[in-house]
Amino acid sequence: MGLKKAKDDKTVLEEAQAHLAAITGQKPVITKARKAISNFAIRQGDPIGCMVTLRGKMMFEFLERLHRIVLPRIRDFNGIKRSFDRFGNFTIGLRDESVFPEINPDSIKNIKGVGITIVTSSLEREISEKMFELLGFPFVKVK
Repeated sequence: MGLKKAKDDKTVLEEAQAHLAAITGQKPVITKARKAISNFAIRQGDPIGCMVTLRGKMMFEFLERLHRIVLPRIRDFNGIKRSFDRFGNFTIGLRDESVFPEINPDSIKNIKGVGITIVTSSLEREISEKMFELLGFPFVKVK
């Protein structure tokens, strides 16, 4: 989760950490700015978000919940865009964390987006695309 309000308001960061912990079952790590960017009023070391790395059984359980529960709950869902990088890593962006069943919509003070990146061992984009198709991920139909 990238949080632009995190450096000004600590409660935003704490809320994001609590929600990410509930979604993933792991304690999130706070991400900090690597370098200063004056246009965004960010100094080196400012907190700018939080993240979790899942591996093994927890990763497969999360992917299953994402595929079977979360994606169907998205309003006006027509499928996932094919956003693979050249190495076959797949990224999904969700605008609202409330689509996860672990999050109580009443507890959300600030709506935050969630970025999910799935890193594969494949070194080719086409192989990764085929793998996710076979796993049943609902991609947008190409016309």
